[in-house]
Amino acid sequence: RKTRLIENCRCYHLMSRLAHRAFFLDDDEKSRAVELLRRVEEFCGVMVLAYAIMSNHFHIFIYVPEPSALEDDEILRRINALYREASLARVLGEWRRLKDEETDLLKRACPTKKFVSRFREYRTSFLRRMWNSSEFMRTFKQHFTMSFNGRRDHHGTIFEGRYHERNHKPEPEVMWKTSAYIDINAWEAGIVKRPEDYEWCSFAAAVKGDEKARRGYAFIYGNADDWDVIRDCHEKSMREAMSEILAARE
Repeated sequence: RKTRLIENCRCYHLMSRLAHRAFFLDDDEKSRAVELLRRVEEFCGVMVLAYAIMSNHFHIFIYVPEPSALEDDEILRRINALYREASLARVLGEWRRLKDEETDLLKRACPTKKFVSRFREYRTSFLRRMWNSSEFMRTFKQHFTMSFNGRRDHHGTIFEGRYHERNHKPEPEVMWKTSAYIDINAWEAGIVKRPEDYEWCSFAAAVKGDEKARRGYAFIYGNADDWDVIRDCHEKSMREAMSEILAARE
């Protein structure tokens, strides 16, 4: 396998197809995918710039910032954002057990140089999954697969092989084109007449007032204050992308 470039302060266009290119994702599953996407974004500390969840594949465009030092409270907040119900209880239970174990060891004896903190190892296992495009995708696909299989009596992965990736520095023109291409997916497939009519893409969410979706476009276009200006710019980018597709068809 080709080694992936894993760097910070870069944009990553991530795409994956479902196994057998089957149309597994109905409207409910696509809504679940969007909700999970936001949870994984919160856990991993990346910014989702754009997305489109289709019936047989998805596109996600993210920016990965530099890592930062996190206190235990922030790590726990991110864990609570990602995990649910039994999985959350199991993770938090292990966190508390290992932390209590370390506290007890430190009370009973002064640790030697050979002292190994099992709690620190467990804590670090979560940090390794943050600020990393590969870990972002692994977490998203694994959690979605487990959720789908549990609800649909399905076994094994629902995705087709490795995900595809294109990465680049956060250059404005490239971000404009990439996000526009993602948002016109449903239009290109003939599902909708306008990109904002497709519920499971970031532009539709932003048009409806979703603050997280608008934050992504503010990063892309460098304007955090005026959504109307951002919308005009992005609609221009989408029209240009549409024209290129129509010209290629002709």
